Amino acid sequence: MTSLVIPFHDPNNVETKFLKQILPILKENFDNAFVSITPKTVAMNAEAVSFLKEDSFFVVNENAPDSLIGDHFVAGYKNAVEHSKPDQILHLCTSDRLAFALLNYKDSFLSDMNQGSTPTLFMRSETAWATHPTNYRAAESMVTEVGKVLFDKTLDFTWCHLTLTASQLSNILPSITARDLVIIAQIVFLLKDVIKTKSVDWLSWEDPFIFGKDSNQYKAERESDPAELEKRMFYVLPEIKYLFEEYSKLKSIS
Repeated sequence: MTSLVIPFHDPNNVETKFLKQILPILKENFDNAFVSITPKTVAMNAEAVSFLKEDSFFVVNENAPDSLIGDHFVAGYKNAVEHSKPDQILHLCTSDRLAFALLNYKDSFLSDMNQGSTPTLFMRSETAWATHPTNYRAAESMVTEVGKVLFDKTLDFTWCHLTLTASQLSNILPSITARDLVIIAQIVFLLKDVIKTKSVDWLSWEDPFIFGKDSNQYKAERESDPAELEKRMFYVLPEIKYLFEEYSKLKSIS
């Protein structure tokens, strides 16, 4: 049995149309999807909320107005654990990457979903990274490099798709404390001693497809946009700091 676990943020009704498009494929290949809806989506996108709540494939939770992004992730994870058997395989992912993969790399994506080994961290291949803006890649690669130097493991701490069992997720849930995007790095850190990795092309840059942009033009725009730097540093620098802090803790008890 396999399930999807998705924090869902779509106040402008961009991703909902893709979720509707891929729903038949999802129902053919997954048992259900646990969806944790952000407060802004609830307030601004009634269509999406109704769509999700009216279809029994989705197991929905809404988040409080004062909740943060880390809270949305954790609420979805708790929802999944509470409604799954211990050996249920959970795919932690996002709706935009999911839609992109299914509509552009369907066969290879579904094949990888059935590989069976958990926990598995799917990482961007060289082919996938080449599609991303260079500043985007450079920023997130810094976190990977810090993890490699400190812990001697090459892991994508800014991951987009991770597979594990409900039992494995339940075991680390009490240790997940971050309420911001550091939660992404924290999950991988907590699994670092047992996690397996696989590099895949289907984690190519999804934004041009989702927003209907020319890939090369949009990539060039993002590479020259100062806002891109601010966006990446917003979560990359705290994640790097987190890894240094965890390294110091390990050294202090060794």
